[in-house]
Amino acid sequence: MLDSKNLYVFSSRRAIGDFYLEFDGDFAPRVMGAQEFFESCIVIEDKKRAPKFVMKFLLLQTLYEYKNTHKLVLFDKSFLAYLEGMEFLENFFTELDLSRKKIEDISILDTYEDYEEHLKILKDIYENFQEKLKNYQLYRNFYSQNYEIYTDIFANIERIDFFLDGVLSLTEQEILTKIARDKKLILHFECDAYNKKFFNFLEISTLKEDVSYQIDLQNKEILEESENKEYKIVEAFSFASRIQQVAFAIHQAGEWLKEGRENVALITPSEDFVKYLQVFDIYRNFNYAVGMDIKKTAYYKEFVTQDMSENLVSFQEKIQELAKKHLQFQEEIKLFNQEFFSGLSQIQETIDIFSMEDIREFYLKELEGLKISDNRGGKIPVYGMLETRGMHFDSVVIVDFNEEKIFNFSDSDMFLNTKIRKEIGMPTLEDRQNLQKHYYYQLIKNSKEVKISFVEDAKLQMSYFLQNIGHVQYKNFDRTLFDFNAISPYQEDEFIGQIPADFIFSASSLRDFFICKRRFYFKYCKKLANKSDNFLLYSSFHKILEEVYKAYKGRINPVLMKKEFEEKIRGLPFRDRVEAFSAEVFLKNMRGFWDREKEHFNNCEFFQAEYEFKTEIFGKKFTGKIDRIDKIGEKYLIIDYKFGKNIKLQAVSEEMSDFQLVIYALALENEGKAVQSCRIYAMQNNQVLIEEDLMQKVEILEKRLKELDGVICFDKCKKNTECQFCDFAILCNRS
Repeated sequence: MLDSKNLYVFSSRRAIGDFYLEFDGDFAPRVMGAQEFFESCIVIEDKKRAPKFVMKFLLLQTLYEYKNTHKLVLFDKSFLAYLEGMEFLENFFTELDLSRKKIEDISILDTYEDYEEHLKILKDIYENFQEKLKNYQLYRNFYSQNYEIYTDIFANIERIDFFLDGVLSLTEQEILTKIARDKKLILHFECDAYNKKFFNFLEISTLKEDVSYQIDLQNKEILEESENKEYKIVEAFSFASRIQQVAFAIHQAGEWLKEGRENVALITPSEDFVKYLQVFDIYRNFNYAVGMDIKKTAYYKEFVTQDMSENLVSFQEKIQELAKKHLQFQEEIKLFNQEFFSGLSQIQETIDIFSMEDIREFYLKELEGLKISDNRGGKIPVYGMLETRGMHFDSVVIVDFNEEKIFNFSDSDMFLNTKIRKEIGMPTLEDRQNLQKHYYYQLIKNSKEVKISFVEDAKLQMSYFLQNIGHVQYKNFDRTLFDFNAISPYQEDEFIGQIPADFIFSASSLRDFFICKRRFYFKYCKKLANKSDNFLLYSSFHKILEEVYKAYKGRINPVLMKKEFEEKIRGLPFRDRVEAFSAEVFLKNMRGFWDREKEHFNNCEFFQAEYEFKTEIFGKKFTGKIDRIDKIGEKYLIIDYKFGKNIKLQAVSEEMSDFQLVIYALALENEGKAVQSCRIYAMQNNQVLIEEDLMQKVEILEKRLKELDGVICFDKCKKNTECQFCDFAILCNRS
């Protein structure tokens, strides 16, 4: 229940706007944004927060003083290059402060000295930059400062409800925990597979995925929890270019307006999509909440043609005259100019090393980052991803749903490798990806209807983590920017259902599901699989090899076994001379296999071939047959034979589909047999591939098995290359 003595804190201003809409003119309780909340309730003794432009100019000055050492950021001696280097340093230093780490911490862990020279330069720059701030009694942010909590701000507040959509830094966790000692503070958040790790600081081991929580932060008590997992149909549209996505977005906006729909939005991961949309939005249906590009204004276009003034005073006067001349957007540009020149005036004595041309370049680069509010737009808002945190929609379209757009990280994110980041306690690239996934996951869950579009070509791929969010229906859109009267696209039949609870999986059936749900549906649910007409050699290989190994169990002799194996193969009833010739080529290629077996059995013993198992893995039933198992001491070695020419172990990824060796290993472990290793014998090219990432793949398997639950839309695979040898290609119109 809302109370006037409560304080409500939200992660974004858009979420605050949504909250206020509930009152419709009634008295609303006190509300703050998260950033405002933290900056209002802490005090840094004898210091004040550095204004944005002061802070940037001091960092730029520090970097400029290092003009003879460029090995870190690899730029030339132009002033613009220093500006670009400053962006890297800003992000990197902020990341250090958020993690409350020092560059010395990295140096200790850098055992291979990969970053030694870079870190030394960074340390010098950071220390000199901090010294400059100290001289002006300024600080960058409160994360790395000695702070006190200003409790008077909460004098008339009985309870604080903090709605978190994202993560808290270590300092923010600490501040909330301290406030909770004296004031009732309730933390509201949605827990899912992508952000669960971020709540370890609560020390609550019972947190579950897809559950909304209200936590009393004082005693770490769960006040309320409600399950909110809802599988929904997400419509996905692939396009060859971003321009084609614009046609789709404009069409969808028109449909919304015709239907009188409200609470709808277009979501874009990167703001550069807006420039395409604005060109073709001739009816002004969109309202660009992300802001208008300053480069489109007459003010900017005239500024870049201006000659440079001789000093800062005359430069400022020219800027003021220019702003008065261009009345449109005057207030926002005026505010920007006031902040810029006010900042420079505070550090007047420190900027003498810069020429007026340098200052002009600095002004221009900062100006280009200014977004102008667009109040002339239509009814359909266009939001950046972060702006949607905490919001709920009736219908959304998400464009640019490609890995490269969703996970577009800065150079500072890539600077330190994952190993060092893990050991020092800084966010890894995977952590950042999971945070982005969390935002999208919550947006999709909090929207009643979701459509996505993405570019699909050789370089760009749709973000496959969507498979864990909802049931994806791939659809066609055949209209262009110049034709909105085209025939409606043909709609295929949908195959929707549930996998029976007693269904028994195999490694191959699971792989079919992950690669093509439609193939799985036809093959296993409808049992339409054709009888295979395999080459006789391959269909007999396992049986003959099993016979040979069992005959020599306890007295392994690869020389005699090879001879017997070859005799049995040559005795097969081949259909023609081509098959017989192919068998001879195969036997020749297998000579390396038998030579390797001689060395292999020096420290191994044969255990069993064609080993059958039935087991349960993460709640799912599995059956299978392992080609061969050997023993090394008390541990077991799993061997799988493959006949292809380009056999590879599938790389670790959240979208991987082949878990054969993982399933075999877990099956043996369930029987109490400790597995020493798993490997593939590639028979055609005499290779041995050893599975090095078994534990990581076990974790991915556990996550992916959740896709088998609930109602499933058995869609066709996206990659037509999978259809080339598929028995059901004709049923999918892909033959």
